This record gives sequence, C-alpha cells and structure tokens, in this order.
Amino acid sequence: MQSAGNILLHILVLSGFAILYILAWILLQPTVIHRKRKFSTLFLKISYLIYLAFLLAFVFFLTFYKENPEAFFTNLHFTLILFSAFIPTVAMFARRRIKKGRSLYNLIFTGINLLIVVFLVILYLQILAFSR
Repeated sequence: MQSAGNILLHILVLSGFAILYILAWILLQPTVIHRKRKFSTLFLKISYLIYLAFLLAFVFFLTFYKENPEAFFTNLHFTLILFSAFIPTVAMFARRRIKKGRSLYNLIFTGINLLIVVFLVILYLQILAFSR
C-alpha cells in the first residue's frame, strides 16, 4: 500500500501535467481553423497535442517507476528523449515566423510529432520488457 505522501505527490504531478496540457490546448486553439492552410495546421495542432499527451504520460511513468530507469538508458536514449522533449515545442513557437512553405513545414512537423510518439511507445515497451 502506498503512503499518503506518495499518493499526494502523484496527485500533484498529475494536476501539474493536466494544467500544462490545458494551457497548451488553450494556446493552440485546435478548434480554430486557419483560412489558408486548413488541413496542415489542423494536423499539426492535433499531432502536437497527441505528442504532448504521450510525452507527459512517459515522464509520469519514469517519475514513479519502481526501478531505476537509468540502468536502461544509454546516452543515445537520453539524447533522443531530450530532443523529443524540446524540438516539437520549439517548432510550434517558430511556425508563425515561417511565411513561405508553411504547409510543408506543418506537415513535416506533424510527421516528426507522430514519429516521436512512436519512439516513446517503443521506449516504454522496452523499459517494461527490460524490467521483467
């Protein structure tokens, strides 16, 4: 059975992640459709929100994992996780500065977001298999 302090910590972390996700939803406004680039912008926003949900779930998993996940991570794993945590967010902030080829930019980063989701799922499954 978990202690009250541990349960409270879980609730606080989940609350913080929920606030972060809600703020991302409010700032992105995925229900607002762009006039010129309807589909590429919508795909980018939705893929970013999916990416963020998977990233937060992965971080939550690592935070409260019963074993030491450092035994599993190599420098390459750590570097890829670090890049996957920052690249999509930087791309979302930089997208308004791109004027020419923005539809292509949106589609490229939609693919990158979905590729990172696949990477996080594979890494999660490998950690689970490693711990058995």
